[in-house]
Amino acid sequence: MDALAQENGLEIALYSDMLFSYSSPKHIYLDPEEGADPGICARIPKSASLIYWDYYSRDPALLDGMMKKHKDIGNGIYAGPLLSVSSFCVNYPYTFRTAKPALEAVKKYHIPMAYGCLWHDDGGECSDWLGLLGMQYYAESAYHEGPASQEALAGRFAACTGLCAGWFMDVALLDAVPCSNEENRWPPNPSKYLLWQDPLEGLYDGDLEGLGLDAHYGKTAGLLEADVEMAGEEGWFLQVPFHLARVLQLKAALGERLHQHYKHGDKRALQKDAEQFGELIGQVRELWAAHRHQWMKTCSPFGWSRLDLRYGGLAARLETARYRLGQYLDGDLPGIPELEAPRYVKDRRGQFLGNGIWKTYAGTATLSDG
Repeated sequence: MDALAQENGLEIALYSDMLFSYSSPKHIYLDPEEGADPGICARIPKSASLIYWDYYSRDPALLDGMMKKHKDIGNGIYAGPLLSVSSFCVNYPYTFRTAKPALEAVKKYHIPMAYGCLWHDDGGECSDWLGLLGMQYYAESAYHEGPASQEALAGRFAACTGLCAGWFMDVALLDAVPCSNEENRWPPNPSKYLLWQDPLEGLYDGDLEGLGLDAHYGKTAGLLEADVEMAGEEGWFLQVPFHLARVLQLKAALGERLHQHYKHGDKRALQKDAEQFGELIGQVRELWAAHRHQWMKTCSPFGWSRLDLRYGGLAARLETARYRLGQYLDGDLPGIPELEAPRYVKDRRGQFLGNGIWKTYAGTATLSDG
């Protein structure tokens, strides 16, 4: 392998998780008590680099120890977070909390390369442009002896790109909700599941009880509306987050309200809920159009068909929810079984969200089970 790489003028870089997992008696990657097996390490070409990827760890001692282990073996590379995992945004608060101690260890052990990772998994809804502030943060770390302050970062970012760091932090509010569990390893991604979840079946309604996320998304929509106006044409990548915040302002707590109002037989409140569906459907269509425009501007058209299916399915389910509510309120339907079903907790522990990173249809049937 090494000879073939050299013959073609290439360098080898290997992700190290398998090496450390095989070496650990517990078979785990991040085992602070164990190093890599010397016998396996001896088989790694001297010219090869080991990539230490770690997107979620925030313990400085663990990050320092893992970085030292990679340095001791040979050439090291650090792959860190620009946390856009299965989401519409980069969660910058979690990104900075993870990258800060990791990049300090990178400099301590003179790791020659460090880069931030964006993901396009499960729909690729997050625009790469939303990662620019994180890219600047990694770059600034190379030019500061200590961590780059938020003030220094914002100033350099404006000088290098002409863009405002605050816009990106406002977009991050789509997932950086005030009820995030900051101690949990995985940040929550409510912007995704709140958008795509079914309005009647409410898979995540049990998580949302009492959180008031409609108010949070209302404030976020206001901030992003001001950002869009300030940015002008340069802020084209803010359109999807802005329209998403407007949708979530209407949709985030709608399912919870439907379930509670139905449970208590409050038809007057249900009538008000039903009246929101028309506006919500219109907002979803505006989001769909903005997202399609962004996708065609920056991505191959192949793949958008999956997003069309999601948006089309969401719009159809909203129409069906409005239709069934109307039937029930008119007395043509004796009950709505979807609203009678109990709600279970999936992404909440106590008063906080953030039990895991959820895919669009996690825990539900796919479009084809055959």
